[in-house]
Amino acid sequence: ICLENTHNHCGGRVLSLEYMRSVKEIAQAHGLPVHLDGARVMNAVAHLGCSPASIAEHVDTVSCCLSKALGAPIGSVIVGRG
Repeated sequence: ICLENTHNHCGGRVLSLEYMRSVKEIAQAHGLPVHLDGARVMNAVAHLGCSPASIAEHVDTVSCCLSKALGAPIGSVIVGRG
């Protein structure tokens, strides 16, 4: 399952932590991993007033774009649980 936070095609809508938690529970029940397309995850962090770790705890892998919201010229990182 792939989530996007913030969801660009929905006008930058932020997924709540409760929603992400419920998706993770459904995924676990079916043996599916959850990936977060977090190109704009720092926007979600600012909106929710939480840490990036609070968002990432509900997924298995997350990507974060360093040029969107952080102002880096280029770059992205992908992290996951080993």
